[in-house]
Amino acid sequence: MQQGCSSSTCPYGVSYGDSSSSSGFLAKEELTISPSDVFPSYLFGCGQQNQFLSGNRVAGLIGLGRGKFSFVSQTAKKYNKFFSHCLPSDDSSIGHLSIGKTKLPREVKFTPMPKSFQSTPFYGLDIIGINVGGHRVPIKSSVFKTAGAIIDSGTVITRLPPTA
Repeated sequence: MQQGCSSSTCPYGVSYGDSSSSSGFLAKEELTISPSDVFPSYLFGCGQQNQFLSGNRVAGLIGLGRGKFSFVSQTAKKYNKFFSHCLPSDDSSIGHLSIGKTKLPREVKFTPMPKSFQSTPFYGLDIIGINVGGHRVPIKSSVFKTAGAIIDSGTVITRLPPTA
């Protein structure tokens, strides 16, 4: 049993980089994705106090990170930590989430994750430059040498180093 848990309840609390947060109780249920994809004892949070930047439009979260309790980690034996997530381009578009190895169109391009992120709970990329509207933003590439960019589909903010 985890620290802070009693025989019947286990509280959780998590804060994110954009100052959003969730707290509540952990629950364990059988998660069924399809008749052949069933995960007994799937652990998830039942949020009681949630603060998100998008207001009340959030119905729930799915953890796609590398942490111990994420969907990706808890389903790793079946899906081998493979997933593809395409965000909608605007509020009238539909996003896409595929889990496991799936056939994707040839025009889909992949960028390998740099080794510097492999031992962290984050996904990231090394930045070599930024273009806006087809024009390179005049920021020296050396600004991005000390840290890459964290990819977080739940965060709606972009932060650049102060020297940028």
